[in-house]
Amino acid sequence: MLKCKDVVGKKVLSRSDGEKVGSVKDLIIGKDHAAIMALVIEEGGLFSKAKVVPMEKVASIGRDAVIISDSDDVLLADTFAAAKEIMDRDDQLIGKKVFTEKGDEFSAVSDICFDEDSGQILGFEVSGGRVDNVSVGPSYLPMSEIVTIGPDAVLVKADAVSRLVTQANAAGGTVQGPASARLETT
Repeated sequence: MLKCKDVVGKKVLSRSDGEKVGSVKDLIIGKDHAAIMALVIEEGGLFSKAKVVPMEKVASIGRDAVIISDSDDVLLADTFAAAKEIMDRDDQLIGKKVFTEKGDEFSAVSDICFDEDSGQILGFEVSGGRVDNVSVGPSYLPMSEIVTIGPDAVLVKADAVSRLVTQANAAGGTVQGPASARLETT
């Protein structure tokens, strides 16, 4: 399991020619919030266009670098319609408030945990609010506890807080996991 923050900043290298094609600036999550869709390696600006690497082109994510098959796997975000749509929304999941479905705020998303092979989102690292009162540092919130992820908040099952407390205490206070990500509703 990786965290987004563990991936952001890593060099992106081409396996075919050993060329550094950039570094990870952000991650793009699909509209269904189920998986990482692409890595942003250039955000674009006044005189440049955003560039992305689709997750299916990522061969491996190591301690120091992300390896892609070929330099040609880097795409202009404009040519990868789903990624462009998400980037244009500029919606961020990191920092989004987490509420129970009963309306109680208890934390905020501090990172996103995902499977490095498939890109599947496994859960969120959450911190702040009621979570900090129970444990020191961030705690892990599995996807099975999430009811919905919207543009303004993440809603979790009403009793997720008690299970989160149990997980945090069972792990000796914290559960470690993965970083920052842009969502399609991000």
